[in-house]
Amino acid sequence: MQRVREVTNSPSPLAQLLEDPTAFQTSSKSKAKRDHRNSSRSRSRDRSASIIGLALVEEERQANNLKSILRSTTTRLEFEIRRAEDMASRAEYAEMRALDATTKLMSAESARQQAELTGSRLGEEVRRYQTQLANLERELGRLKSDVHRLEQHNREVSDQAEEARDKSQKHHIALQEYEAREEGREQARKFAMNRCFDDGWEEGWSVGHSEGYKEGKRDGHKEGVKIGRREGLAEGRERGRNEERRNALEAFDRFLDEEMDGDENVSFCCYVFFELGPHPLMSAIPPTPPSPGFGLRRKGPKAPPRLPLSAFSPPNSGTSEAFPLPPSPSTVNPDFVVDAHVILKDGDLDLSRWKEDAGRVPGSQIGGAVLYLSPTNPDSEGAVSKAASVHGDIPVISVAALFSLEDPNPSVPSYLTGSSLPISLYSAFKKSTDVSAATLRWGLERGRPVDIEIQALISDTMLEGFEDLLIKAIKDLDNAPPIVLSGILPPPHDLSLPIVKLMSHPAYRAFQAQIAALSLFPNVYIKFLPPSWETPGELATESDAKLKKEWKRRIKMYLGPTLEAFGYQRIIYGSASSAGSQNSSKSRDWYEVAKESVAELGVEQEAINAIFYENAKKVYGV
Repeated sequence: MQRVREVTNSPSPLAQLLEDPTAFQTSSKSKAKRDHRNSSRSRSRDRSASIIGLALVEEERQANNLKSILRSTTTRLEFEIRRAEDMASRAEYAEMRALDATTKLMSAESARQQAELTGSRLGEEVRRYQTQLANLERELGRLKSDVHRLEQHNREVSDQAEEARDKSQKHHIALQEYEAREEGREQARKFAMNRCFDDGWEEGWSVGHSEGYKEGKRDGHKEGVKIGRREGLAEGRERGRNEERRNALEAFDRFLDEEMDGDENVSFCCYVFFELGPHPLMSAIPPTPPSPGFGLRRKGPKAPPRLPLSAFSPPNSGTSEAFPLPPSPSTVNPDFVVDAHVILKDGDLDLSRWKEDAGRVPGSQIGGAVLYLSPTNPDSEGAVSKAASVHGDIPVISVAALFSLEDPNPSVPSYLTGSSLPISLYSAFKKSTDVSAATLRWGLERGRPVDIEIQALISDTMLEGFEDLLIKAIKDLDNAPPIVLSGILPPPHDLSLPIVKLMSHPAYRAFQAQIAALSLFPNVYIKFLPPSWETPGELATESDAKLKKEWKRRIKMYLGPTLEAFGYQRIIYGSASSAGSQNSSKSRDWYEVAKESVAELGVEQEAINAIFYENAKKVYGV
């Protein structure tokens, strides 16, 4: 290309010749002197022609050379053009690849950044997990140390409890022996008094007989025969009684020797009585009633006494060497109290009298009430609306409507079905009939609890009829609602019966059997209400602590078997007496007696909460 540029830019020989002024001057001069210089014309012409020819030849040669160079350059130019086009296509392809590579590089960079973010996040999570793992390992170590400490504490408590049980058993046995010894001493004192009376009477009779025998023989022979026959008959009868009494007392003496390890005072009194013997006129003094279990013999080893659950409660701390006494029953209170038996009476529809009687429950709060429409109240609809109005002040858990088991077509009043309060049913049981079974089933099909007040003396036949009534009512009934029985805890009772005789009384044993039989129905509950006993009036006032103590002793006699049979999960507290009761005690008085009676049986706080609150909420709540 440089050569082409040089050849192209350099002037041709012809152009150089034409541009040369010397050549034109020579030619011009030659024409001017044409006439003068004829001789030199031919030489100048020849030289000009040769110069022009040489210039033309050189021009042609250069033209040919230029053409060859041009052809060669054209060929190379075409080659270079093809190369340029090839390079352009390659550049475009390279540019496309570079663009693709740039896109991939950007994607890779984005992925790298995302991976770095993910890696940093995962690193933070790993560090957090490592921190949590370290915390969990420290917590696990602390828990292991706590478990070890608790196991050691449990072993210490178990040892202390075992020791306390042994001490309690010994103390209980000693207490029983002391009570039996005191009872034997009392019996011996009575026997000694009777014997002293007999001795004095016999001595006086002997002296009088010796002094008046001769004087009265003639006058009183006939009369003496009559009197002698009468006295002889009485004496024979009394001697027979005394022989039987002697045999009984010998058995009682053996019982005292076995049970009281041969107490000298009792043995001496019995010895004096047996050695001197009873007098026939001892029949003038009424015989002392035998104690419970008199003359009975135990078969096998003596059964260990039953201790309350509170005797086995653990101490407050594992470091204490003394086993603590259970808390005082007066200080044990449920968290809340639900009165599951409040009767809406005429004149007290807003429960103002009930709230006044109940007062503030010591150590607890009133958690609600179950209201019962009184059958003597003519305005039941107004009572329900009034109960709904006091619902905000006292939570009304349920309103119980009365129905008769003997009604073949029972129904729920319309004002109850439209009430916003939960509805339950209650009735009274006097005898079992086919109609009562069908009516009870109708009540259970409503899906709400049914209260049944037992208003009949439960004999074996009556119990069988009542069990048959329950079986017929709940037969093939899915998810039968609870049946709550009242009027049997505590049952009717004679307060004049000594409590030592109550333990072996047929009525008490029948009560235990009946409670055990009723507990076999899983949906049957027992309501703990004030007893319908023969002593009306206010219950357990502060000035009458003796009456309160006696009532609690008798209530515990019936509450203990009920707790064993039903458990604390199926006993419900209520403050209103049953329909047949003459008791007029206040709600607060009965609450204190009932709570202390339950607490003195040694149950835990969980059982007290269940009896006085949780069971009622579970049964009557929606």
